[in-house]
Amino acid sequence: VSASGLGRGKLDVGAYEKEEIHLNEVDAEGRRRWGEVFATDHLNEAIVRLYERYAECLPEGPARTRATTTAQALAAIVLALGPEAWATALTPDAEQIDHRQLGTWNARGRDAIVAHIGSLSAVADNVTLLTREILAAEPGAVLFRRIHAGTERRGGGAYERLLLLLLTFATDGRVARVEFFDDTDEATACARFDALTGRTEARPPRPVERRVRVNAARTMRVRIDAAIAAGDPDA
Repeated sequence: VSASGLGRGKLDVGAYEKEEIHLNEVDAEGRRRWGEVFATDHLNEAIVRLYERYAECLPEGPARTRATTTAQALAAIVLALGPEAWATALTPDAEQIDHRQLGTWNARGRDAIVAHIGSLSAVADNVTLLTREILAAEPGAVLFRRIHAGTERRGGGAYERLLLLLLTFATDGRVARVEFFDDTDEATACARFDALTGRTEARPPRPVERRVRVNAARTMRVRIDAAIAAGDPDA
């Protein structure tokens, strides 16, 4: 959001620019009826809230129960709540596949995956896992770009690396599959997401970060931006 200035009552400021993450919901006519705003460094919380809100909007029944469990499993993983939280998020037979050229994070079964996650803190301090970008999201799967950072315990050197993380959810809502890809291998990761979710339509060129599939909320946002640019409050 940017403007050349703002003068209203006692408020008088010059040119400004700010970046935010907006989570919007629209009604049947494509008009916004609900929204939340997050700081740019809270994309982890924003994606979890998206899945929570999706569950809240479903009627009571199996679909809502599954969606609620999915939101809880996603929170346990992306909010970095530790190995114990991962244990509640994974199915017993969950599988972890590392497609990276130098990847060693392959594991089969919940216990093996949890043990691997726990080993991160055994070799490094100040470990953080932050979501930088959402590449694709559906009720049954999500694909992120993440930053894994920390301080190597033996030598004391700080490190930071980007990776792509693909999660798919089982019929009970828990995570059934965890897959890693090199940060530069976005095309392969997106193709894998499409194969797992049954997506068949072609993906458009990707001009900006955090691209998502066009939906009613995205269309509403475009209409609002156009109305603001035209100075048309009636629109």
